Order: sequence, then structure tokens, then C-alpha cells
Amino acid sequence: MSIGDFSIKTGNAASCAGNKLLNKAVGRAQGEVRNALDSLLFRIPGALTSLFTASEDFNRLRQVSRQLVRTDFQAEWNFRLELEGAPADFDFYVKDITYSHFDIATDEEQCGAASYAWPTADQILRISFTMRDNVDGRNAAFLSQWWGQVVGADGTVGVPFGLNGYVRKAVIYNIDVTGLETPSYEMYCYPIQVGEISRSRENCQFAEIPVTLVQFSTII
Repeated sequence: MSIGDFSIKTGNAASCAGNKLLNKAVGRAQGEVRNALDSLLFRIPGALTSLFTASEDFNRLRQVSRQLVRTDFQAEWNFRLELEGAPADFDFYVKDITYSHFDIATDEEQCGAASYAWPTADQILRISFTMRDNVDGRNAAFLSQWWGQVVGADGTVGVPFGLNGYVRKAVIYNIDVTGLETPSYEMYCYPIQVGEISRSRENCQFAEIPVTLVQFSTII
């Protein structure tokens, strides 16, 4: 074998080895990219994961990511509670709130192997919220006065409407990023529970008062 032939074969072998290394590196890089995309898709909430399949490209993922950033989702803390007759700064002391838009009662009936749920009534709803108070007790005093209109100290029950009626209007407003308030929920209600209140000398937090309001009627 001549020196020239040996050089050619050696060069071919080196080129072949280089190609193998290059292919291996490319394959490893592709695998890492694929794993990164799979991990990213796995982290997307379930409602969005259904939009993707493994065959879709990165551009689609980028478009949805931009849509997520640009969408003004309603923030759960952006609300205001307004109660008829409450102190002007009452909402400032409201920490959190829980309510339902509707609740339908049903009767279930079985016919053969099939089952049916028949609507029977529009259920009474409730608003529950946790409230803090000023040191002067203004909010607790307001609720106590309202409670006194529902049931009297003499054992009588008040009247729902009129000059001393115990039914009052509650409105929950949504607040957008510009500060615009939009009525989201409205109920004519009265208080049925204020408490249980827990206080501790070992706790440095603000005192909290759980409050529950109940809807007077489903037709007003």
C-alpha cells in the first residue's frame, strides 16, 4: 500500500468518525429539544394542553404563550362588596368572599338503566366573607344593629321590608385593570351568622370576623 492510499483511507476513516460524532450530537440535541418541549407542554394547564399534540410545532406554542400574556384574566382579588347601610369604608375591611351564582335542586329518577335529574327548585343562596374591623368596632356594630332588625330582644321577628326592614341589598363589583367597576352579583339578603371568632394573644395577626348572609327570596 502506498503512502497516498494510506492517507486517503485514514482521511476517509476520520471523516466517517466525524460524521458519526456529528450525527450523535445532532440526535442528542434533537432529543433535548423534544424533552424540553414535552416538559413545557406538561406544565401548561389542562385546559390548554388539549390544544396541542406532539406533532405541532413550536410556533403554535409561541402563539398561545403570547395569547396567555395578552389576555386580561379576571383577578380573584379585584372585587368590591357593597352593603346597603354599611359604613363608607366597609369594603376596605373585607378580606375574602365566597358566593354562588345559582344552585338548582333536582330530583333523580331511574327509568330502566337510564337516570334523569329533574329540576325542582331554585335554591336559596348565601354570601360568606371574612371581615376585619377598626379598633372602634364600627363594622361589628353595623352587623349587630342589622341583626337586631331580624330578631328582636323581646323574641319577635322583624319585617323584611319597610322603614325598619331587615332585607338589604348586597352588590359585588368586578374591577378591571383601569379601575372600572362592573356589577357582577346582586342579592337581597340579611345576616344569619357572625362568627365563630377566634382570638389569641400568641397571634400577631389582625382579628377576623366570619360573616354569612342569606338570600331572602329567589324571585327578587
